[in-house]
Amino acid sequence: MQAFFYIDESGNTGSNWLDFSQPYFVYGGWLIREDMKNGVEDYLKTLLENTQAAELKSKNFFKKKDASTHFYDLFKKLVFEFYSIPYFVVVDKKFMVAAKIVETFFDCEYNPAVNKNLTHPIELKKALASCIVESEEVLKDFAVLINSSALSIESMGLINQKLIDLFISLGHTEVACSLKDLGEQNFEEMIDEFQVVTRQGTKMSFITLTGTMLVELLKNVELTFTNSNITVKVMHDRLRGYDEVFSELSTIFLTSKTPTVLGTDGRYFVSDFPHIKMIDMIDSKSEILIQASDLLCGFISKTFQTTQRNEYLDDHSREILTDLIYMHDEYVEDRVKLWNMYASYAFEERFILAMNNSNTKKTDYHSIIEKEFRKTLRNTGIGL
Repeated sequence: MQAFFYIDESGNTGSNWLDFSQPYFVYGGWLIREDMKNGVEDYLKTLLENTQAAELKSKNFFKKKDASTHFYDLFKKLVFEFYSIPYFVVVDKKFMVAAKIVETFFDCEYNPAVNKNLTHPIELKKALASCIVESEEVLKDFAVLINSSALSIESMGLINQKLIDLFISLGHTEVACSLKDLGEQNFEEMIDEFQVVTRQGTKMSFITLTGTMLVELLKNVELTFTNSNITVKVMHDRLRGYDEVFSELSTIFLTSKTPTVLGTDGRYFVSDFPHIKMIDMIDSKSEILIQASDLLCGFISKTFQTTQRNEYLDDHSREILTDLIYMHDEYVEDRVKLWNMYASYAFEERFILAMNNSNTKKTDYHSIIEKEFRKTLRNTGIGL
């Protein structure tokens, strides 16, 4: 049996991770069984005829007054009648800039003050990134360097000092101490990795969120069909400048090898994706099923922006989110995450609040740092 995974995105700003006009990157789409494909296409074509538009485009679709009702009908139809599966990721770009800073300045390969224990504690790294999110100045400085490929020893040193000042102001002296002895050689090593990944700054698409999140999506598709004979073809909206990225990912992951599943505590990685046979890029204007994925991403983006502004969610949107949460919890029992958020604790808490319309327990990420960071230090006697 065969299935097709149609992928589109909302809010892709390439290597510009800090575009305040598009704060969230939503990436994903619909997995549709081959025996349901014609039925879905016929339904969507009828919907398109009723909209009197050239294509189903989220930026136009959701401007209409009754858009929530129409998307509610589409979602219910695809999920419960055509058994289609939505996979997607939601990325708060500010948080991802902060996470990249953590991965850079607290990597034991470049920072001799920390050990390999910091490679794995996801909650600790998330707590550190949640602190950095509080400094818009640090985020801007680092995002500009990444986007312009203008990293220098001097610029990295200035950001490092701002990080030291930030963590001191937040009362995390040990964190600040772990950064104080970084020097020119350490910054040069950080810059060298960036240059290698981006091919000396000529292939900036290799540091965008797209490649990383595509692997996340395909990993979960692979986990869904681990014990089946279903094969999946990926149909991706054509993106200029990403051919090499997708080709490299295909070479690495789309193999016939029996995959090794790594990880614990609900965080899994798969070494190979044998059930996924190809990644084909096509123009969404000629593929209505990719247009349906654009609507899914547009709805998710619109909904998350609404929750982050603490604004009211209409009943149809709330019901769709309830369905998505139910589906998430059902699939996660088989190690599959249909959808995931890459965001700060505050972002997640506002989303839960919007869903439940009640207070939610706030995560004290400062206490996580106080409790766990000391374990990552090579020398616990360091000081300012």
